[in-house]
Amino acid sequence: MSQEKFRLVTRSDFDGLVCAVLLNELNLIDDIKFVHPKDMQDTVDGRFVKKMNPEKRNYHSSAMPMTEAAIDAGLLRDVYVSLGEPIDRDKPEGEWAVRVYYKPFVDWIWGGCVLMSLGGLLAMLDRRYRVKSRRSDPSAAATAGVQQA
Repeated sequence: MSQEKFRLVTRSDFDGLVCAVLLNELNLIDDIKFVHPKDMQDTVDGRFVKKMNPEKRNYHSSAMPMTEAAIDAGLLRDVYVSLGEPIDRDKPEGEWAVRVYYKPFVDWIWGGCVLMSLGGLLAMLDRRYRVKSRRSDPSAAATAGVQQA
């Protein structure tokens, strides 16, 4: 039975090192990446693509914190990274929950809308449909005969 291995992304503090050693001893990981929670990097095949900076902001006018997601938009996919809550609320400089969303073909939704609009416009401009609908409507013919008499 082959066991799937994972990539560990953690901070380079004591907790992160202990997790890395324990997971490596259990043979669950094959790659370890040490990062700061605010510095997220979008990589493709281990190659750096873009640095992403999600933020958690506190505004004094409202008591609720606001999350600013980091977005890497592309033609074939979008990647959204947002910060969750700190794992230990007593140490906000410590570990944070991070959500990463991979959404393929998001921009293609807009292309589909444009394509449907062009198809509707083309259908409206086609004269064959307008002439055929006038000839096949019996109430329009009866009304035209009444108006002539």
